[in-house]
Amino acid sequence: MMRLRSTANLTDQDWNAVMNVNARGVFYALRGQLSNIKDGGSIVNVASVAAMLGLSGCPAYVASKHAVAGLTKNTANDYGCRNIRVTAVAPGMTEIAMLSSVEESFEGDMAFAAQALKRKGKPEEIAHVIVSLLSDETSFVIGALWPVDSGWTA
Repeated sequence: MMRLRSTANLTDQDWNAVMNVNARGVFYALRGQLSNIKDGGSIVNVASVAAMLGLSGCPAYVASKHAVAGLTKNTANDYGCRNIRVTAVAPGMTEIAMLSSVEESFEGDMAFAAQALKRKGKPEEIAHVIVSLLSDETSFVIGALWPVDSGWTA
């Protein structure tokens, strides 16, 4: 969820709505998963390149995705001893409805200029990275925030 407003123009309601979905929602899901994992496992949260950059015009979104990154790292440290791996992906511009609804307000051309592939990612491309992080092939990866962003954060 995203609200495009400057920090000075962001209402409490906008802040709470974004934080409730993007940060609190991940927290509740993570807590529920942790209470059901007994003998090791993997959890992958979905953050955003906004967790790695300070995107302009969407302070609540950026803060909420930084919260997801911090929660991922903290939980990885707390639960690694139980062989529970927690990581997160940080997708860049992706072909999803949320982005198409705000794309005109967003400096889309600038975002593409910073990307090596000059295109939006497909949801299945993000999903492939998530599947890999959930697999035993990445069993030594924990607490990492994986950019899946066409080089935007490179």
